[in-house]
Amino acid sequence: MQSSVLTTPQTHKTRQISPLIFAAEMLAETNVPFAGNFCGILKKDMTPEELQKLRKRPIDPLMCVAAEATSHMIIREILRTGIKNILFPGCKLSTICIHMALAGSISRAVELDVPETMQKKRSIIDRLQKEKIVGSLIHRLIMREGDPTSLLEISRACSRLDESQNVASISLNFLTPYPLDEKERIVKNHREVLNDYKGVFITSDLDSLEFICCRPGGIDAYRKHMYAQTGIDVIPNTFKTMHDARGFFQDLGFKIIGDYSLSEMAPQCKSIARLGLNKNETSNLLVNRPLWVMSAN
Repeated sequence: MQSSVLTTPQTHKTRQISPLIFAAEMLAETNVPFAGNFCGILKKDMTPEELQKLRKRPIDPLMCVAAEATSHMIIREILRTGIKNILFPGCKLSTICIHMALAGSISRAVELDVPETMQKKRSIIDRLQKEKIVGSLIHRLIMREGDPTSLLEISRACSRLDESQNVASISLNFLTPYPLDEKERIVKNHREVLNDYKGVFITSDLDSLEFICCRPGGIDAYRKHMYAQTGIDVIPNTFKTMHDARGFFQDLGFKIIGDYSLSEMAPQCKSIARLGLNKNETSNLLVNRPLWVMSAN
């Protein structure tokens, strides 16, 4: 693998609430394993002023349900493929690997993210282990600090995988803020992983303007939600159509072997009831939220 380093998009300098906390708060009403525990610890560490600011920030209920559905579907697809390795660059505070490692569903998960994120995540896991909420993750979950857009760092992360097993390489809420040329370089990193280890690339980073326009609040609501998470106006970096998205990945050497709608996971999404949403209406809104499983051509 050759080295390729990108700079993570800069977030808004005046933001005072970490996007990690905002993302955890969004998943607090779901039944994603350990998401509520993560959010609880993050809130314990916040000042009353920070908590007040957090409560004032809008959370899009549909985005919350979509995040829950995505986590459930990624777990489902990894189990369906029988793959025992997970590589997760840009994992943030996702608990997918923790859940699957503790369940014995995988032999090794390697997460890679910037030091600030991984140190926070390691601290949360340590506290949950002391409270006996999370068991031992030794040898099953490897948390590495480094630039998740760097092919060199990804290569180093891959050295910790079980070489006897194929890999599921994941991109979850990671590609969206990047311009198209940087998206291309990041996705090529995943392609390199599949060249060396075989397996699948799984992503839900497939939002397109044609479908965003059909959601409640349209582009403006989506822009505000994503800005709250990233501090970036992601609209200029969003695929115009799903045809464009499909062509983008195919041109980079991927074959879509699984094309799923998040609406399939609506029955498992506890956030629908907890947020007081209409089940049928919410399921219909998730129809155009895809997740793809891809292999290397």
